[in-house]
Amino acid sequence: MKFLTFIIMFICLGAFFIISNENLNMTIIEDRQKFQEDYSGWLSNLFNNAKGMTGYVIDSKWLPNSQSKK
Repeated sequence: MKFLTFIIMFICLGAFFIISNENLNMTIIEDRQKFQEDYSGWLSNLFNNAKGMTGYVIDSKWLPNSQSKK
């Protein structure tokens, strides 16, 4: 439950940063369209980066090389 709350807060915080950094007025249609483009691009980049990072972690060799002593 805490993880889900963290994810929701992170996504909302990202939306607020986009609105404030771009000085968007959400009552204006053009600004809402700009927000939608920026926010969907941000989410896309976020998931692509997470996918790449997950793939890197999965492909990493976590165990040391085993050298048997005979």
